[in-house]
Amino acid sequence: MMRMRKWLIWGCGVAVAAAAVAAVSWWYMEAPPMVTIPKPKMPRPNAYDYYVAAGRAMRDAKKIAWAIDDSKRPPGGSGIPEDRVYSPAEKAALITKNREALALVRQGFTYEYRNPPMRSLTAYDRNRSKFRTVARLLVLEGQTKEARGDWAGAMDSYLDAVRMGEDIPRGGVLITKLVGIATQDIGRHEMWKAADHLSAERAAAAARRMEDIMARHVPYADVLQEEKWLGQAGLVEMMAKPTWRIELALLVSLIQEDSLERGSPGKKRATDFLRTPGLLMRSKRAILFSYTRDMDLLIARARLRYAAKRPPITLDPVTEALLPIAGPTRFWDTRGEAQNALLTVALALHVYRLEHSRHPATLAALVPSYLKRLPNDPFALAGPLRYEPVRSKYVLYSVGPDSKDDGGRPIVDAKAPTSATPYWRHNVDSDSKGDIVAGVNTR
Repeated sequence: MMRMRKWLIWGCGVAVAAAAVAAVSWWYMEAPPMVTIPKPKMPRPNAYDYYVAAGRAMRDAKKIAWAIDDSKRPPGGSGIPEDRVYSPAEKAALITKNREALALVRQGFTYEYRNPPMRSLTAYDRNRSKFRTVARLLVLEGQTKEARGDWAGAMDSYLDAVRMGEDIPRGGVLITKLVGIATQDIGRHEMWKAADHLSAERAAAAARRMEDIMARHVPYADVLQEEKWLGQAGLVEMMAKPTWRIELALLVSLIQEDSLERGSPGKKRATDFLRTPGLLMRSKRAILFSYTRDMDLLIARARLRYAAKRPPITLDPVTEALLPIAGPTRFWDTRGEAQNALLTVALALHVYRLEHSRHPATLAALVPSYLKRLPNDPFALAGPLRYEPVRSKYVLYSVGPDSKDDGGRPIVDAKAPTSATPYWRHNVDSDSKGDIVAGVNTR
């Protein structure tokens, strides 16, 4: 009897201890993570609201998207009603119909811009999808001015699109950076055509405005910081639910399908995440700690020059899943910086030639009369853009994504078909070899 009593007491003790261990383990696994996420002070008025209002005021957006493309249509057309060649009168009519949208976006230029903070992984700002449409409207306005011979007015419209694109990422996450990059591309492509038609006075004004626009550039590291706060807030929000592990796995799959890297690679990563060993045994705090650590590391790396050597890192599966577009975004952003710098210096060189009947021997001659300072080459470890006067012309270039000076040999896209336009044949990708040459590699 005594033995049975001892065994019973011992068994109860083991059960109590096991229950205590289970309770502590459960508390450790499910204890809410502690994180402090700042709440930004929003400007009042906010240019963001005016850009949104401009997007909502747009009329015939599909027609505008096709009207700005003057390339030759294939025989028989695409079957899309809006896909046709638009006459100057039709383009002018579209501008008249959208005067309210144009006025709103320009009114926004008089105020500070900041995106509303995103603090939920399930939040989606549908307003930003219309920003590129507004940029197309600005380009169409510029084209109608070109048709009237008003090249200075056209340049102003194109500059407005680039200015808008530089504003869009401010206070935003990665997707806003992508929208801003695309918006700038829409306007900048047209600027190269207009630049040579400007008088010295108007080209000088355009160069000064480009300098101001470049000064508004939102560093890629700042965007990653916003992305970090979004991920932290979203994970905390999700972990408050009893089914958070399942929802996290499902959200990873959703994010991968909605990323720019569509198709089987993204789906494979989502599957790998679901099969990650020990996922069910990871605590909330451990997951959030790993995500925060990884994001801090990525932010620190983003503050380095593009050409700086970075040892490879292994990200936590959660971080890797929530950042499917981080890598290419850094390249696209740097490519846009290089294009803006090239265009700004090209405008200053145009002014110098008109005033001196020749190009300068070095870019240093442009400062301070034509430029406040020489922009650095964002693809180089250090130093400004490369320049070499050649008879009555010049070669101005960035060393490009390989960060190697090829003496001004322009990048040629080997994947582009022979029938492609020069614009596409000289497309610049992250693995391109050669230099980004002003007036040649404009995309």
